[in-house]
Amino acid sequence: MLEAGKPNLSDYIPIISFMDVQGIKRRMRNYTRIMDDTFDKIIDHKLELAKEGKSSSSNDLLDIILGPSHDNGLELQRHDIKALLKDLLMAAPDTISATVELALAELLHNPSKMTKAQQELSNIIGKDRPIEEDPTIWADPTSFQSGRFLDLKIDYKGHHVELIPFGSGCRICPGLPLAHK
Repeated sequence: MLEAGKPNLSDYIPIISFMDVQGIKRRMRNYTRIMDDTFDKIIDHKLELAKEGKSSSSNDLLDIILGPSHDNGLELQRHDIKALLKDLLMAAPDTISATVELALAELLHNPSKMTKAQQELSNIIGKDRPIEEDPTIWADPTSFQSGRFLDLKIDYKGHHVELIPFGSGCRICPGLPLAHK
């Protein structure tokens, strides 16, 4: 993703695009080849397990993709499977973060909509979060301290009560890992 986002001279000077002056196209082809080879190995392994009648211990995304195609006699093409995996692994996170960013920007530009969203959150989720105001867990819990969570030496993926304000499990705040970096 970083390579694809780098400024490329040939985008600004199209006449030199055939030269690949910065080597970006070469590196992207190499990364694509590595990714395709990795996908091929994983797909081959899953298909080999299916031929032997063994099922993998986990019912992962690839098992789900390959499962119905064999049951119905339909064979998905390998390039279709790889394209789907690329979309799910590469494109989806970017579009989600961009969508959230645009939604928040729109809320900031429309104070009436922001107020409505805040009221809806207060009505549905509620304002009372006793853990956030528990003085046994937080020093001075009623004051806003922007750096309160920065120096915590705990794993934010676990079930630490201090991070309950960020949610947990599948409903955890998507920005938490980003905030800790």
